[in-house]
Amino acid sequence: RARRASVPADDITGAWIGTWQNSNNDHTDQLKAVITRVSDTEYRARFKAWWHGILSGTFDATLQGRWEGNEYVFSGTEKVMGWEFTQQGRADASRFVSEYSSDDYRGSFTMHRPESATPSSSDSR
Repeated sequence: RARRASVPADDITGAWIGTWQNSNNDHTDQLKAVITRVSDTEYRARFKAWWHGILSGTFDATLQGRWEGNEYVFSGTEKVMGWEFTQQGRADASRFVSEYSSDDYRGSFTMHRPESATPSSSDSR
C-alpha cells in the first residue's frame, strides 16, 4: 500500500527503496523502508533489508532531527538483533542517504522513491 500512496512533495513520509552496503566488508543488498511522521522533529522508519537476495529481516528506527530547508537531517540509535545500531543522515522528498554503525558493521543506506509512488503537491509538514 505504501508504494501506491501519493508522496508528499515536501516531506519524507511514505515508501522508499534502495540498497544497503557495508563499508568494512563486501556485503550489500536490497533495502526498503516505510517512514511515518511522529512530530516536527521525529520520524519512525520500518526497514526491510535482504542478505544474499534470499534472507530478509525488518527493524524499526526512530529518526530524530531537524529540517534545514528542504532537507531533514537526522540521527538515531536502536537495538537491532541485540546490537546497538547508530544511524545519521539526510533526506529530502526524493532521496534518503545515511551512514550506520553497529558493534561489528559500518556502512550506508541509499534510497529513493519507488517509481509507482506519485508526487503530491500538498504541504504535509
